[in-house]
Amino acid sequence: MVGVEQWAEVRRMKRVEGLSAREIGRRTGLARDTVSRLLAAEEPPRYSRAPAGSILDPFKDWVCQQLQADPKVPSQRLRELAVDIGYAGGKTIFDAYVREVRPRFLVKRTFQRTIYRPAELIQCDLWEPSEHVPVPSTPGSSRAPRQSSTPRIRASSSSSVSAAANDTTSTSSGVPCPSTTL
Repeated sequence: MVGVEQWAEVRRMKRVEGLSAREIGRRTGLARDTVSRLLAAEEPPRYSRAPAGSILDPFKDWVCQQLQADPKVPSQRLRELAVDIGYAGGKTIFDAYVREVRPRFLVKRTFQRTIYRPAELIQCDLWEPSEHVPVPSTPGSSRAPRQSSTPRIRASSSSSVSAAANDTTSTSSGVPCPSTTL
């Protein structure tokens, strides 16, 4: 068989050098008919073989019918049933075909189950209530109320205590909040 390189060389000799088919045949060692065939070909020569049928081909429709009836039937069971009706092929080719066509017959899931392992996901709400929400103490919790760490400023006279000197001020809703102005 003539390769692509030799085909290109024959065409170059004819088109560039202007040699005759007889001279090209003499220089390359090819027959004149072969040279003529190569010059007439529009595409480079390539090896092509007619596709051979598979030993599984007669059973493909049957496999699809079985999977349509029960899409979860194991491939091994399908192969056992196919052997009973005359299948003589191998395990690998049968299982590969079943693996290829089974998704066509499975019912699609309409939900997505999400499972998270501990510490894999965290969820928190970034929300601050507009009013004070009292948290009742649970039985067994004996936690003392937290003391403010901001220093208190005392006024020199008890009658001239200003709101800035207190460690808490009142919001419009009447809920005390820590003072930020000193």
